[in-house]
Amino acid sequence: MTGHPSDERLERFVTQRLPSREVVAIARHLDDCPACALRARALDPLAPAFASVDDPPPPEGLERAILERASQPAAPVVPPWGMALALLAMAAGLLVALGDPAGLFATAGRAASSLVRTGGTLTGLLPSPPLVLAAGAAVGLASSLAAFGLLRPSREAP
Repeated sequence: MTGHPSDERLERFVTQRLPSREVVAIARHLDDCPACALRARALDPLAPAFASVDDPPPPEGLERAILERASQPAAPVVPPWGMALALLAMAAGLLVALGDPAGLFATAGRAASSLVRTGGTLTGLLPSPPLVLAAGAAVGLASSLAAFGLLRPSREAP
């Protein structure tokens, strides 16, 4: 953007009636030009209303609660290799249990498309999202390994 934006463009910026590419250009200009930033603040239709109202006080004990929470140790994170091992174990278990990787992949695809078609109405009936995600990843991994011939389940009769 060259030069300073007109009052009309600033007013359209403040009222959010500009295309996103122009919004970015004006926002960058306002970061570098205090005079235009002051003009934009003056054009904000809500500026007088907010100027006449004091900021509410923070809730009592907020600072203490934030400091206590910040001092607590972070929740343990599963290492990436741990998740990979869990997914491999699930994939192996599914292949052993179900046998046919191609059929497993087709069944998983049909189940996923059914869930998408229902619009997630079954969300309350499904297990936790991480479990669903892990199972989906395991099915995908098992199918990929089988498709590349890296995993061949036994089909021998007992």
